[in-house]
Amino acid sequence: MALGAAASAQDSSAQSVVLSGSPSAKHPLHIVAKSAGTAKRNATNASASAPFCVNGLGNPGTCSFSYYGGPVISNPDVVVVYWKNTVSSVVDCGGGMDSQGNCIGVSKFLGALTDSTFVDMLQEYNTAGITATAGSQKGVASTNQRIGRGSLHPGSPFVINPHSANSGSPISDTQIQDELQLQITAGTLPPPTTDDGGNVNTFYFVYFPPGLVISDSSVGTSCVAGGFCAYHGTLSRNAKDVPYGVIPDFGTGSGCDIGCGQGTEFQNIGSASSHEYAEATTDAAVGLVSVFGPPLGWYDANNGEIGDMCNQNTDTFTFDSVTYTFQQEFSQKAYNANHNAGCVSPGALIFTLTAPAASSAGSAFDLTATVANSDGSTYHGTVHFTGSDSAATLPSDYTFTTADAGSHKFVGEVILNTNGSQMITAADAHQPSTAGNATVLVSGATKSDTTAALTSSANPSTYKQQV
Repeated sequence: MALGAAASAQDSSAQSVVLSGSPSAKHPLHIVAKSAGTAKRNATNASASAPFCVNGLGNPGTCSFSYYGGPVISNPDVVVVYWKNTVSSVVDCGGGMDSQGNCIGVSKFLGALTDSTFVDMLQEYNTAGITATAGSQKGVASTNQRIGRGSLHPGSPFVINPHSANSGSPISDTQIQDELQLQITAGTLPPPTTDDGGNVNTFYFVYFPPGLVISDSSVGTSCVAGGFCAYHGTLSRNAKDVPYGVIPDFGTGSGCDIGCGQGTEFQNIGSASSHEYAEATTDAAVGLVSVFGPPLGWYDANNGEIGDMCNQNTDTFTFDSVTYTFQQEFSQKAYNANHNAGCVSPGALIFTLTAPAASSAGSAFDLTATVANSDGSTYHGTVHFTGSDSAATLPSDYTFTTADAGSHKFVGEVILNTNGSQMITAADAHQPSTAGNATVLVSGATKSDTTAALTSSANPSTYKQQV
C-alpha cells in the first residue's frame, strides 16, 4: 500500500532480516534472509498489509511463534534519546499537560507503558524454564529470563549532539550505532545495565528531528512508500547485545504523517513506539542474527515478530489519569484459542481482598490481596488501599513481585477504629479502573474527643481526625 493510500486496520512493520538457510517463501512482514554476518533490524514498514493469519482467515498453525534461544529484556530500562535539540514539539509535549502542569510526551508515555499491564501481558514470552523450541539450538539454548516491568531512565530525555561525521542527512543505521557508542563512551548517555544473568536491560529509544532522513540497505528509507515508520536493532558493546529503537519524525509533510497510523501525530508515535518496545523486549538481539538460532528470540518464520502481526491495531490505556494510544501485540495463546483474537490488549485486573468478617476497634488484623489478570499473566503492579473508615490504618502502597505470584498477605497491617460495617478497597495505584473490596464489621469503639491517626499510603504523613 502506498503512503498516500488509506491505512489498513493493521500497523506497518516489515522485517528486513534475512537469515541464511531461511525458507524461500517471503512475506512482506517477515524475516528476510540476508548474507550471514549482516546486521539486521526489524522495521515498522510504511506500506505493509496485515499478515494473513491474524485476519481470522488462517488455518490452525498458520501463525506459530517459536523461541530460538536468544535473549529477551527482563526489566526494560528505557533511555529516551533526542537526536539533536530540534525534535518536534509533539515528541516532547504532544499529549498536552498533566494535572501537575507537566508535559505529556514520549518520555512520560514510555514511563507509563513500561510500568503498566501492557508489560505484564508479555510474560507469555518468558524464557525461564524452557529451551529453544525451534532452530539450530532447539532443545538446548535458553537465557532463562522472566519479562517484568521496567522504568524510564532518570534524566530522560537525553539530548545528543551528533559528531560531524553523523550529523548530516541522510544517515545510515551504521552511523546511528556509531553515534550511540560515542555518546555512551562520552558519558552523555548512561551505560547499559544488565539483569542477574548478564543480559542487557537498557533499551535506547532514539527520536529524530524533522527533515532528517534515515536510509539503510537493510531497512530501506524512512517515511517513504515501501520504506519504514520505525525499527529496532541491536549493537554490540563490550561483548553485550544492546537493543535500540529508531523513530523518525512523524510531522506534517514527513511522509510518516500519512502512512504510519490513523490517529493524531502523538497517537501514531505512541503506536509505533509500543510496537518496537514489545518487539525489542521479546527479541532483543535480532540485529545480530545470522541464522535461525541464538541470539534470535521469539519469532514466527513466516510473519515476523509480535508487533508485525498486529500492525496499527491500536487501543488505549490510562495511567495516572492520562490516556495513551498503544498498539496491540500478538499472543500465540490467544490465537490458539481463537484465530480471530490473536491481537490482544492487556487483560482486566481482578482484585480479591480476604479479611476477617469482624474485628474489634483498634485491633490489628491481616489482609490478603490477590490480583489476577484476565489474560493469565502475573500481576507486577503497585496496589493502593483506601477505606470507608477515615480513622483506619491501612497498608502502604505495595509493588507485587514475581515471588508473590499475584497474592500478598499484609500481616497485622490493618487497624479499623470506627464502629459499623467498614469497607477496605484495593486498586492499582496507577491504573485504578477496577478494584476489590472487603467488608469488616467493627465493634467496641467508644466515642470520645481523643484523636485517631489515619495513615495514608498515598501520602506518608499522618492525618488527624476527631472520632
